[in-house]
Amino acid sequence: MSFKIFLKKYSKIKRKASKRNNIFLFILKISPVLVIIIALSFSVFAFLSYIAGAPVFIIKDVNVIGAPDIKENIVSYFLGRHQARVSLKTSAAIIRGENPQVKYVDIKRILPDKIIVEVYKKRPVALISISGKTYPVNDSGFVLKQISKDAAKFLPQLTGIEMDNVSIIQNEIVDSKRLRRALSILRNIASHNFLGNHTITGIKIRDFKNPVAFVDGTVPLYFGLNNINNETSMVLKEIFSKIEDIKNIEYVDLRSRNVFVKRKTL
Repeated sequence: MSFKIFLKKYSKIKRKASKRNNIFLFILKISPVLVIIIALSFSVFAFLSYIAGAPVFIIKDVNVIGAPDIKENIVSYFLGRHQARVSLKTSAAIIRGENPQVKYVDIKRILPDKIIVEVYKKRPVALISISGKTYPVNDSGFVLKQISKDAAKFLPQLTGIEMDNVSIIQNEIVDSKRLRRALSILRNIASHNFLGNHTITGIKIRDFKNPVAFVDGTVPLYFGLNNINNETSMVLKEIFSKIEDIKNIEYVDLRSRNVFVKRKTL
């Protein structure tokens, strides 16, 4: 073996040894960090295990806001369960699923042993009458529980829905194109806010192409297939802002591009 070949092999062996030494030194340097990480992991695991079994985290106080009629069921669902075993998202979904009148549920966890449940119900926006019976519905046409007469008198009455031969089932949406049109008119009116101190007391939609909304029970608003836009909204604001004027209005027609106001003849 020549001297040059020997030097090459020696250099190669030396480099390998140097790499092994570097790896060993690196392991020595990071070993304290690894020990700390492992120790922390065990500590966190032990802490979580303690929480998962600690009786101090068993739910003893459930505060339900906004739903007195289903409060008892919600309280019994949470009471006695462990905080670590309660998923807020899953619990909210279960409450909504078991109570169709509920629109949204907000649940807060207050450690160690308290839960706050805020319930937002579907709000009635109108009344529909079918076969002599009156039902409150929300803005999606969902049939809600019966409400008091005092609450009902502030809601507009939607008529003509029976022409769609619909069946009314509580906690279900009414499948009626006339109802959908009437509710879209209510949303359209609310979005432009031109009524001032006046209110929509009813919508008659027997003729799908020519629905009529009634202001204060006396002034018809003929919609046709048109909705209120920003331009017509400004005109309507001016009309309904004058209380003395509304008494002299026979009807307001929105079926053409321009707002037509028919005044009563003296």
